[in-house]
Amino acid sequence: MVQLAIGHIDKLKIDDREIRKNSPSYSYETFKELKTENPTADLIWIMGTDTFSNIETWFKYEKFLDEVNILLLKRPGFEVDENSFVNDLFKSKRIMKFSDFFGSTGNIFLLNINPIEITSTEIRNLIRNEKNVTKFLNPEVHAVIKEYKLYESK
Repeated sequence: MVQLAIGHIDKLKIDDREIRKNSPSYSYETFKELKTENPTADLIWIMGTDTFSNIETWFKYEKFLDEVNILLLKRPGFEVDENSFVNDLFKSKRIMKFSDFFGSTGNIFLLNINPIEITSTEIRNLIRNEKNVTKFLNPEVHAVIKEYKLYESK
């Protein structure tokens, strides 16, 4: 479904290694694998502010933050507390120009987007309750969900 939704974006590669693992997956280890496979690439990790707000709970998060460039997407309803450790991390690593990602590591660029104000969990619940979700989904993704009866009540 990810491939259907965003697979058309130039230079974007969708990687399913974490889904295929038979053991716990850790972002830091996944990043190291990707960097080993693509040593000259400028890799960028994309995450929302909701996920970033818990970054200090991640496996080897300090190394992750030093070695990875993060494109941080602002999620509605998920503000980072101004007096938090995470906010201090963000301030210390924030760059103001996207181009500063290239040739460096350990940076965070905040991308202000206009996301739809609904979560994937809420969309799955709407499907489970037989509500129309077409306005929230790529038509091809919606077709797969309907065809395979994903997220429907059992």
